[in-house]
Parts: sequence; C-alpha cells; structure tokens
Amino acid sequence: MELKLEDEHKLVIKKSLTVLNEFGKVNFKPYLNALTEMVDMPITNKTNVEFLVLNAQNKLLDEFNGSDLELTKPMIETLSAYKKVLNDDFNFSDEELSAVSLATENFARLGMAQTGYARDLMMMAFPKIDTKSFCDIAQNFDIAERHIGATNGIRAERTSEDSRVAWDIHQVARNYLSWKRNPEGAMTTHYDTPMKTSKCPLMKIEGYEPKSEVERSAILEKNRKSRGRKPF
Repeated sequence: MELKLEDEHKLVIKKSLTVLNEFGKVNFKPYLNALTEMVDMPITNKTNVEFLVLNAQNKLLDEFNGSDLELTKPMIETLSAYKKVLNDDFNFSDEELSAVSLATENFARLGMAQTGYARDLMMMAFPKIDTKSFCDIAQNFDIAERHIGATNGIRAERTSEDSRVAWDIHQVARNYLSWKRNPEGAMTTHYDTPMKTSKCPLMKIEGYEPKSEVERSAILEKNRKSRGRKPF
C-alpha cells in the first residue's frame, strides 16, 4: 500500500526498524542507544542499565553458542521492511506494515522507559530458548526498567517526540491491519480510532480512512443483531 508520510514519520520508521532488526540478530546496542537518547536518567542509573542490556545480549549469544540464528516470520518481515527503507522505499506489503507496527510500538515503549516489553520481543524473535534461560535473560530488562525509575505514559511531559511519533504510526498501522483482517471489528484497542499524540499529523494510508468510534459501535451492533446476541 502507499503511505502518506511526513519526514518525521520516515525518520522514526527507519530508526524503529533498525532497532528491531538488530535486536533479532542479538545486537542490542541500537536498542540501548535509542533508550538512552530518548530517556533522561542519572549517570549511575544509565551505567547500570547499559550493563544489564548488554548482559542480556551476551547471555543470549552464549545460548546460541555460535549457531546460526533462525529468523522467525515477524523478523523476516522486519528485515524485508528494513531493506526497503534503506532505499527510501516506504511502500509496504501488509506483512511488512505489520513489522512496522511492531517496530514502532517497541520504539515508542523505549521512549516511555518500558524496557520490560523486551520480554515480548524475545518470545517473538527467539521462541526456541528454553524457559529457564529465557527467564534468566529477560529479567535483565525488568531490572533495567526499575533502574530507570518510573515509566512514562505516552502523553507524559518527559516522553520524547520521537516516541510519540512512533506510537502514532503504530496506532494507524494496527488499526488498518485489524479492520482489514476482520471487517466485523471488535471491542479491543486494535480497532480503536487512532488519536494523535505527537505534533506531527497522523500517517495516512492511501484509500483508507479509520473508522470513528460511532462507526465501530454501529458495526458491532449490526453484527450483534445478526447473531441474535444481547447488547454489549
């Protein structure tokens, strides 16, 4: 599909895909760089966070012990989207847009100091790690989050603009893909009308206009009646 993007959108998509693509190759330095650039923290806390994230990387490398990484489907889609943006190509397939949604959500959460979300990324990128090793490695991100201090909401004053732009991109992509895959809709956040949190206009998808909450309610009510169910 064709996306209508501002320069800020393009820059954040590139940054987000870079972080996620390298994460899938067990290179956590771009992840760490994005975190420390977007989140202010005392130097002692920063040193501890850097140690924990790189410790997780090294433990994961030891886990694979030099064997080749087998890319999962989401990481293959991430790599495909990443290669495109390196050539300033932002026309994505649905699968690649799904990777963009995942990457920008992660990037936004980094800007909100939510390093614990790395658990979800690890499950997605490295599903073959045994449970004991997974918990041992993932706890580094949980402890890092505590060292940073309180996490931020997306509208918090100290949340970076890049984080907000990433969240807005994620919202639009998630909404588009959810309605396309399931036109009947649902009462989950995936179908929520995107709400702008950054100074940048919302990303546009050619030929697509997000449904309002009134439209969603009407669709759900119509589906309910057709199935003879009680009101929500």
